[in-house]
Amino acid sequence: MEDLSANYKSTPVYTSFFYAEPEQRIKNHSNLMETLQAFVKNQTVDVMFALQIMLTNSEIMIMPLGLNDINELKEYTNKKRAEQNTLISSGTDELPIVVQFDPHVENGKVSKKIVTTMEELFNDFNNAFPKIWDEVSKKIDENQSILEDIENELINDSKSVQPKLMQKISELSMEEREKLSGKKIDDNELTRFSQYLADNNEVKAILSSSASFAQHEIFANDPFDEVMKDNIRKNTFFWDLDNTYYEIYYFYAIKYASNNDALRKRLLHLQQDWMVQMRSNAWEKVKSLADDLDENKFNVGEFFENIFMPVAEQIVAEIRDFSAY
Repeated sequence: MEDLSANYKSTPVYTSFFYAEPEQRIKNHSNLMETLQAFVKNQTVDVMFALQIMLTNSEIMIMPLGLNDINELKEYTNKKRAEQNTLISSGTDELPIVVQFDPHVENGKVSKKIVTTMEELFNDFNNAFPKIWDEVSKKIDENQSILEDIENELINDSKSVQPKLMQKISELSMEEREKLSGKKIDDNELTRFSQYLADNNEVKAILSSSASFAQHEIFANDPFDEVMKDNIRKNTFFWDLDNTYYEIYYFYAIKYASNNDALRKRLLHLQQDWMVQMRSNAWEKVKSLADDLDENKFNVGEFFENIFMPVAEQIVAEIRDFSAY
């Protein structure tokens, strides 16, 4: 009798993906359910699939075991044969479904867990889905921890830099301070202004990293309009934009609202509005660049600064309203 792996030869793969936003549990649950329901409704049990869930600092893949590495399925088949002393059916309905988590951080390790089977997904969706969601939700939480660790490093750096900036500014004349900031900076404002500059340094570090990724991994030396016609690279670009937004948002939210419940709720209330505004501005900018036939290249760093520095200023303004800045 054939192995399960025999069914993978020349088999088309049904693919889909969505972006799982931080702290949007209901929305992420709904997106996952709707995506899997659509797959079950429109496909058959013998169709291979790969559902990619993009996160801020990682990605999740839901797929049959062995789709990326056929040897994993062969090992699973051999193990089951040994355990049960029987032959595994060659039908794809018995294929295990795995949730794979791939953190995009230094020394991050890929993990996989078998959660259900193709048979259960198609024949008992209400029982299969909670098993998938349970593992996916755990990995979304794990990604959130990764994001918060990154933010805490930035926050610590900001706190370390702030006193040094304050000392340098205090040594400037009033005229030099005004030239630096565009307005008068009295001595009693030095703490807040140096704090603002220190935070700005971290935001610019975030933008530099994101722009560098876009330049090297997405655009390289290709014309802008050519990249935007490639759905994979275009989607990756907007994933990079979303990640950049959340890294900036959580930098401020964790630093200033962790111990201020009213401010935390206010920022959380505005979070989606800022995200929608950012996406809209970015999309309009992308369209204007793509429509310019003479535009072969564009300044990635400038693009990110134009999109995200106003977002950072809006967040800072809200924090100031709560006298937390």
